[in-house]
Amino acid sequence: AGPASKEILEKTLSYLGVPKSNYEYNVSSVQSQSTVGKYTDMNLVEAINAIKNNNLSYKINGEGSKVTSQDPSPYSKLNYNGVVTLNVSSNGKTVAMPNVVGQLYSDAYKTIVQSGLKVNYNEELKNKVVDSQIPLQGVKIDTGTTVIIDVKE
Repeated sequence: AGPASKEILEKTLSYLGVPKSNYEYNVSSVQSQSTVGKYTDMNLVEAINAIKNNNLSYKINGEGSKVTSQDPSPYSKLNYNGVVTLNVSSNGKTVAMPNVVGQLYSDAYKTIVQSGLKVNYNEELKNKVVDSQIPLQGVKIDTGTTVIIDVKE
């Protein structure tokens, strides 16, 4: 809606004879926003997935897989790609998420399982290349946590 709406508004205001300097700043400063969800008490992987699906970014403080608090608070408004800080804690032993981006799905699955984490396996994807993972490499999460990997189509 952004670029098309801007063009329609500019043409309408021009047609009505409104000088461009009176509306140029206001039209160009409109940014898309997203509502922050409630991530506290969620599993870290689920929270990250929800944040990314909401066109936001994230930062993690601590180690573990349970989100204990967040900033900003739920239902706040953030511009797209705004940062949600997730504070996490562990229920026991943690492990660093390995980097599996660029690996074949079948190899990535083995790497993840060998590190003490879980991932849902799909035989149909075994020869495809992993192009993203949640969480990112190096994030320390509880062993046994189910992670997400996606492949190039």
